[in-house]
Amino acid sequence: MPAPKWLVVARNEYRLRTSRIRKLRPYFPILFIIAIGLLAVYVMFIAPRVFGLFIDDFLAFIITQAAVPIVQIMLFMIFFIL
Repeated sequence: MPAPKWLVVARNEYRLRTSRIRKLRPYFPILFIIAIGLLAVYVMFIAPRVFGLFIDDFLAFIITQAAVPIVQIMLFMIFFIL
């Protein structure tokens, strides 16, 4: 059974785009997997902890000091946009 057309096109496009750096071509899938893994670690573990350090103080400030003026400004902007 022949390969699907989209796979043939994708394979040829990959070869065309990486033709200048043929020696590094085998490493791209590995680098892609590592990049996806690092992104997953950042999203699942690092970002929530960093965000959690600042969210309590930020929420307290927004709720106590700036909630009413921000809502007024947003409604004013929506009025002019519409």
